[in-house]
Amino acid sequence: MSNQNFEHRVLWTPAYNHPTEGGGRRSLGVTFCAIGPKGAVDFAFTTGIYCATDRDDIENGGLICLDGRRRPALGVLPYDLGRHSIEPRHPGESSQRCHLLACGRCYYNGSSLNAEDALDVLTDEGEEALWDLLHRFYAVIFDGASDDSIPEIGRRWNAMRAAK
Repeated sequence: MSNQNFEHRVLWTPAYNHPTEGGGRRSLGVTFCAIGPKGAVDFAFTTGIYCATDRDDIENGGLICLDGRRRPALGVLPYDLGRHSIEPRHPGESSQRCHLLACGRCYYNGSSLNAEDALDVLTDEGEEALWDLLHRFYAVIFDGASDDSIPEIGRRWNAMRAAK
């Protein structure tokens, strides 16, 4: 599938600090989305850049949690390599609200383990390589392409299985 068949979006999610409201703290987030006619695929990670009000805590040994203990601030954390399908992909899947698809709903599934492999592609090879990976991932999910077309994905999973 060529790049012309995809809409590319890069979404930025602001950092937040809402510990008393049950929302905790989170660093600035980035999501790369490739949207095609059958759905979308995305790769998301947090950057390790926290709210300005948290920076003093971080520099002094971590974030102060509600229980009063200090926790280390997380650095870059890949947390999703996912798909947002217009149609259910498996029996029993239920739809949810979706900010990526024009219809406003999707059948979602994703993996944080595979997101680590996608982060390796972005950091080692750059943005264009990540878009290429997302296009191939889309082809596997929506067009029936072979998993062999995305050898970058699953390296950690396969290494964990081999170590057992």
